[in-house]
Amino acid sequence: MVNQTKPYVEISGSGPDLVLLHGWGLHGGIWNPILPELTQHYRVHNIDIPGFGHSRIQHQSCYQMQNLVSTIETLIPQKAYLMGWSIGGLIATAIALSTEAKIAKLVTVASSPRFTLGDDWPFGMQAEALDGFIAELTKDYQKTLVNFLSLQTMGSMTDKTGCRRFKTSHL
Repeated sequence: MVNQTKPYVEISGSGPDLVLLHGWGLHGGIWNPILPELTQHYRVHNIDIPGFGHSRIQHQSCYQMQNLVSTIETLIPQKAYLMGWSIGGLIATAIALSTEAKIAKLVTVASSPRFTLGDDWPFGMQAEALDGFIAELTKDYQKTLVNFLSLQTMGSMTDKTGCRRFKTSHL
C-alpha cells in the first residue's frame, strides 16, 4: 500500500547515498535505464515527487515549492549526492540551498533555477505561457503530457524512440 502522506522512495544498491528526483509529468521509473550502473556505485534513493508515480498529494496547496522541499528533504540522508532532472533539478537546487550542510553534491540535468521570466531572471518563460500550459492540463491531461514529452525529444535523431521511452516509463 502506498503511503498517502510521504513520498514513495525505492532504495537499491550500495555505496554513497545518491538521491534521484525525476522531471515533471513522469516518476522515478524514468531513471530505470541507468539504475543498474548507478546501483553498482551508489545506494540510490529514487523518489517519486509528490503528485507523480506512487506519491500522492493531500491537497493542491501541498504543491508549493517550500512544501515540496520540506517533504522531500526528510527522505534525504546526510551527505547525500542529489541529482534532479528538469523540475526535479529545480527542487533539488532548492533543497541544497535550504539544507546545504546535508548535501555533499548537487547535480542538475536539463534544469533551471527558475522556470519563469522575471526582472531578476531573464532566462525563463513568460508567465502567460505557463498559465496556458496549466489551462491545457486542466482540459486534457493525457494530451498535454504527450505533447510535453514530444517537446522533450524534438530535434533528436531518435525523437520517436525517446518519446516512446518517456511514455513507457510514465505508465
